Amino acid sequence: MRLRLKVRDLDCIDCARALEKLAGTIDGVEEARVSFTLSTLDVKLSDETYRKPVIRSLKRKGYEAYPADEAPGHGMGDLWGAVSRRRLFLTAVAALFLLAALATHIFHPGHQAIRLMLIAATIAALPLTLMRGISAIRGLQIDMNVLMSIAIIAAAVIGEWAEAAMVAFLFSVAIILEALAMAKTRRAIESLMELSPDTANVKRDGEQLEINAADVRPGDIVMVKPGERIPLEGRVASGRTSVDESPITGEPMPAPKEEGSRVFAGTLNGEGLIEVEVTKLKDESTLARIIHLIEHVEETKAPLERFIDRFARIYTPVVVVSAVLVAVVPRLMGLEGDWLYRSLVVLIIACPCALVIGTPVAIVSGLASAARLGILIKGGAHMEQAATVKAIALDKTGTLTEGRPSVSAVMPREGIPESELLRVASSIESASTHPLAGAILAESRRRGIHWPEPQDVTAVTGMGISGFVDGVRYHLAKPEFFEKLQFSEKHRFIEKHPGSEKRPDPENQARVREATGTTITVGTDDRILGRIDSTDKLRDKAADTLLALKR
Repeated sequence: MRLRLKVRDLDCIDCARALEKLAGTIDGVEEARVSFTLSTLDVKLSDETYRKPVIRSLKRKGYEAYPADEAPGHGMGDLWGAVSRRRLFLTAVAALFLLAALATHIFHPGHQAIRLMLIAATIAALPLTLMRGISAIRGLQIDMNVLMSIAIIAAAVIGEWAEAAMVAFLFSVAIILEALAMAKTRRAIESLMELSPDTANVKRDGEQLEINAADVRPGDIVMVKPGERIPLEGRVASGRTSVDESPITGEPMPAPKEEGSRVFAGTLNGEGLIEVEVTKLKDESTLARIIHLIEHVEETKAPLERFIDRFARIYTPVVVVSAVLVAVVPRLMGLEGDWLYRSLVVLIIACPCALVIGTPVAIVSGLASAARLGILIKGGAHMEQAATVKAIALDKTGTLTEGRPSVSAVMPREGIPESELLRVASSIESASTHPLAGAILAESRRRGIHWPEPQDVTAVTGMGISGFVDGVRYHLAKPEFFEKLQFSEKHRFIEKHPGSEKRPDPENQARVREATGTTITVGTDDRILGRIDSTDKLRDKAADTLLALKR
């Protein structure tokens, strides 16, 4: 039996490793694996009866864990989900005793109650750190819990209760702050998980059933209504729509979809009802793979992370040995001074927790935040390579430009009013969800042009769209579409120039098209009526951003 547990106070890589070793020694656990990024412990149990004993055993050793499917109302991305109640309660108690000791010292210096309050603060803040330190030693590890426990106990032994209380309290506060730092990252990952719906509307035996998305199999037909997220990866079996794929592809412009088009789990359906034939299981989708990469980023460490890990494994024991030497060697040499106190300072100052946690937290936070914004990075090693990048390729639409095209020119052939060209184009495009269709419709509304309902509208794959208006078949497509039709010379498009009427040369036509953005040609089966050019406005800060990237 496999069991996934959420673990609170899992604030550093060392703690994760210590927990993994500890969990592997508990009776009934055959295999244990910790994800520091998600603050989870996956265990393989020899029998289901060990479920509660394992959780109780972890609690006795200082780890508050609960089954992931029995969430207590708080996610790992907030304070109550990331930090154990014991930790918060004991830290708060320690803070109250410290404040009381400070107030007493101010108004009644030297009062006996001050010492008692400091002892109480130490006793309140120490237990969780001590339990974890003991567990680490049993697992033949020396981590920061071990260092802090030694420092606090030694300070208490020599009677320095103020130092013992402050170190115990501040270390507990540091763990809370580090847990909250990781909680921000976990919130980003949880937001990615929420993109994919838990249920799907499946067509089976002529009925529509709402079932768990994990139970849907390849070949099933899923119904997706306008405004819903697509629950599973597949291909459009019927229907036409546009889909916001920015969480997966990073492309801000909605992608038009028709029969046979691929769709991703977690993307947002636009205005059309579609049926999707599922091609992949929920756990095999592109979104699931992205989440998996981020969850287990510690398994594909960046070069800097690997160096820090190797350094910390050597550094931590060296700190302990150094502290012992500071306490013992000067005394053996007959030197005067409080060398035991100084050895405690070495332990506290040299604690490597910030060093060890700094790199993974920065990398995981970066990966998760980037993924939430539609930037997909496969791991810390790849993100570290960004420092050596010499050239960057950018998709223009929605990146350098605003991603909201508008009509820049309406150019009908002679004898055809601009309003008529827009009326026909708007009629056909009213059946489309493509962004360029929206630009044409917006231009017609701006000019007060009304259009009739089209009939038999069909998509021309890779080219454009066709349909009937007032009984006549019209095509709105790329210029290349009409190059295949055999028009007589007089029915080809003649671009109007002041003082003359001549066909522009191909080079000039290409320059015009490049300058204006996208060209849609409007025509029938036997003649071209004109063309409509659309352009996308450059973002205000695009040039500054490119210069900043270059610098």
